[in-house]
Amino acid sequence: MLDKLAVGLHDRMVAAGVEKAPSAAVIKYAFDILTNTLSAAVAALIIGAFTGEFRSTCFALLVLAVIRYMSGGYHLRSSLLCATVSTLTLAAIPHIPVADAWMPYLTGFAVIMMLFFAPANYDTYATLPARYYPLLKVLSALFAASNFLVHSDIMTVVIVLQSILLLFKEGGEAE
Repeated sequence: MLDKLAVGLHDRMVAAGVEKAPSAAVIKYAFDILTNTLSAAVAALIIGAFTGEFRSTCFALLVLAVIRYMSGGYHLRSSLLCATVSTLTLAAIPHIPVADAWMPYLTGFAVIMMLFFAPANYDTYATLPARYYPLLKVLSALFAASNFLVHSDIMTVVIVLQSILLLFKEGGEAE
């Protein structure tokens, strides 16, 4: 279905005279990313609603989207696996308690990891010029450090998980 939609969109762009129209394969890849992201988010929010953690799931989704955009990270090889793992992770995060005494240490760990490893895998998956990578590193660390003020167990789990995902260098889209 996405193949047909991508080919149709590409053909209409070419017919309209768009000079640098992306190929149908590039359009399909963009549709795949959009579909997977939206399906994982919607599924996680539905699970959050059923478990009574809708607002917490929304917050986890927001924090993950922001920190993931700034810091990059590991990409699974399969779109379906990515959507499934993302859904289950986002749905589980609001149910993971973090002791108040551990929050500063875990937040500090995440900040240090961001300073050392962010942005990760950005050169493979993003189009942002490399000259902005130091800024992304600082923004990632500052965003993680904001949890010292927010003091949220949900944010703690998200930033620690994301900081660990920065360590993995392999992956990629196979489907």
